[in-house]
Amino acid sequence: TTTTIAPECSWALDPFATTTTLALNRTSQPAAAPAGSRAVATITVQTASGAAAPGTVALVDVTSGSPVTLGTARIAGGAADGSAQAAIEVPASIGTGTRALRAVFTADDSAHWAGSSSAAARLAVVPVTAPVSVGLTVSSRSVSAGVRPSATVTVTTTGTWKPANVTLTDNGRVVATVTVPAARSATVRLPAVLTVGRHSLVAHFAGGAGLTAGTSPAVGLTVTKAGAKVALKRSKATVKARTKVSVRVAVSAPAGVTRRGKAVILVRGKKTATVTVPASGRVTVTVKLIKKGKNAITVRYLGSANLGAKTAKVSVRVR
Repeated sequence: TTTTIAPECSWALDPFATTTTLALNRTSQPAAAPAGSRAVATITVQTASGAAAPGTVALVDVTSGSPVTLGTARIAGGAADGSAQAAIEVPASIGTGTRALRAVFTADDSAHWAGSSSAAARLAVVPVTAPVSVGLTVSSRSVSAGVRPSATVTVTTTGTWKPANVTLTDNGRVVATVTVPAARSATVRLPAVLTVGRHSLVAHFAGGAGLTAGTSPAVGLTVTKAGAKVALKRSKATVKARTKVSVRVAVSAPAGVTRRGKAVILVRGKKTATVTVPASGRVTVTVKLIKKGKNAITVRYLGSANLGAKTAKVSVRVR
C-alpha cells in the first residue's frame, strides 16, 4: 500500500472592505463659533459582512496640501447591517473660507478590516467682523488760508483694535492719513493750502483684521482768504520835477499761501501802471513825478486765490 502525503499549504486572505461616508449638519458656520453652534460631522463606517469593524475615525481638513486632523472618535458596536457611526464637532480653530473635510477610518485589526476614506464635504467658514464707528472733530470750523487746523479721529468697536491707518478726505480728495493707535484716538494737522471756500471733511477706515469699514459723518470747514501785508520802500524822499523814483514793493503772506498776483500803481490818485507780483512777493516799480509838492504813491495789491487785497502808500516831495 502506498501512502501519499500532501504538502502543507498556507495562504492569506485580503482584509474585508469598508466604506466610510461623511455628512455635515450644516454647510456654513461663523469663524470661532462657540460649542453647540458649530457644524457636526456624522461619520458612518459600513461593512459588507454585517459585522462591525472596530476602529477610529478622524475628521480631516484636506483643503491645503497638508491635511490637518480636526478631531477623532472611536467606533465599536454597529447595527445589524454592519454599519457604525460617530459624531465629531468641527473645532473653533478651523480656518476661514471654504474648507474641504474628509472622514478617514482606521481599523483596530488592519489584517481583518481595510481602512477607507469618505468623499470630501464642503464647509464655508465665514469670517466674523466687528462693526467700527469713526468719529471726526476739527479744532476750528473756520480758519484763514495758511492756518493749519488739527483734526482728531476716534474709533469705537466691540472688536480688537490694532494700530491702523485712517484717511481724511476733503470732498473725496485725500488730504491726510493718520495712524490710530490701540488707544483708538489720534490727532493730525491738516494742510495749510486748503483752498478758500467751504470744505467737507470725512475720516474713513478701510476695514480689515476682523473689523468692518467705517466712515465718519462729514465735518464742515470754511477757509477764508488770509490777510496780506504790503511794505513799500522809496528810493528818494525828495526829488526834482520830472524825476523818476523807484518803489520796492514787498507782499508778505502766511506760509504756503501764494503771493502771485497783480498790483495797481497810482500817483496822486491816478492810475499809472499795473504790475505783476511774482511768487516771491517782491517787485520794483518806477514812476515819474511831475507836479511839485507832496506826491502820494499808492500800491493796491489785488490779492490772489487765497490772499486778500491790501493797499499801501508812500509819499515823495517834488521841489
